[in-house]
Amino acid sequence: MWRLWLVLGAIVWLATIIASGMMNFIAGQQLGRTALEGLVFGVLGAGADAWKAFGPIFIVTLWRARQRLATSIAAVVWTACFLFAISAALGLVAENREARTGSREMMQTAYLAAERELAEHEQRRDAVAERRSVREIEQAIAAVLARPVPDRGTIGSLSGACSRDTPRTREACAEIAELRVALARAGERQQLQARIDAQKAKLEVLRDKGARLSADPQARLIHRLTFGLVATADVSLAVVLLMGMFVELISAFAPVVLTEFARSQRRDHDVAACRGQPREAAERPDMTEHVYEYLAARVVPDVAGIVQRDAIANDYAEWCRQTGRLALSRDVFLATLDAICREQLGEQVQVGEDGYVGFKLGAGAPSLADR
Repeated sequence: MWRLWLVLGAIVWLATIIASGMMNFIAGQQLGRTALEGLVFGVLGAGADAWKAFGPIFIVTLWRARQRLATSIAAVVWTACFLFAISAALGLVAENREARTGSREMMQTAYLAAERELAEHEQRRDAVAERRSVREIEQAIAAVLARPVPDRGTIGSLSGACSRDTPRTREACAEIAELRVALARAGERQQLQARIDAQKAKLEVLRDKGARLSADPQARLIHRLTFGLVATADVSLAVVLLMGMFVELISAFAPVVLTEFARSQRRDHDVAACRGQPREAAERPDMTEHVYEYLAARVVPDVAGIVQRDAIANDYAEWCRQTGRLALSRDVFLATLDAICREQLGEQVQVGEDGYVGFKLGAGAPSLADR
């Protein structure tokens, strides 16, 4: 079961390190003046991110080996890479967050300006007393101009459309003058109404784009949940820091966590396999770790393969001698191998009194340990 959790953790870490590497590549690419320089800086950023991820493994290994100078050098290099990765991540997150909230703020500003302009147009329109339409007034003017004058024609023909003052048309032309003033007012009202309709359409478009929503709803919510103790600007800064630190810390320390988790689980498994065995083996459970290395190096899957206990015990002892490892006793080695076969290789390997069925000794093919 622990292997499943190890695989899941590795998948999550892999996704995080890919995202972190891309962030560092983009941040480094922005430093270049040309496309080639951008590519160079981007590769350097991605390389720094890779060392940030794998550096802790080397640091822990060197520390355990008591290589203090090498550990210090590795730690200095890792610190530089980690600081660069943090700054790149924070810069990229801040830039994207500012762009997102900035565009929303601009949209809100445009929406408020459009609302003010709409209110001004409506106020000016309402101030115009004329309620008749332009068409109605034009028809009224045409009717007056077409009004007949006895034995003289019409008001329009006699006065030249009220361009000449005559006694017979003076009263009618005064009426037309009032209608023309009303026509000008109706025209102004019509123009204002057209502007009002345009502003309403603009507001509708802005509403559909989210102009009435908060520019930073996350910061606003946290601000309200804290009863105003945390300012909105401080919330935005905290979110940027949290996002950057989250990505970089996971991508940096997850490999060490996974490595140590696997080491502890294998150690616990080896201790359980050594229970009931000689005390000297139980007191040194870490020695059983190299059994997995032996399986990876010497054991090959084979459905028809059969290996006797003495043969594999002798091969293990010879392998330890060649690699300079301290070999487990025959009984402890076989007990550990039995436990591995039953608990981890039960579907591929059968354990019998005389030997094992399902693999053979050799090299050059995927080992049982890889399965």
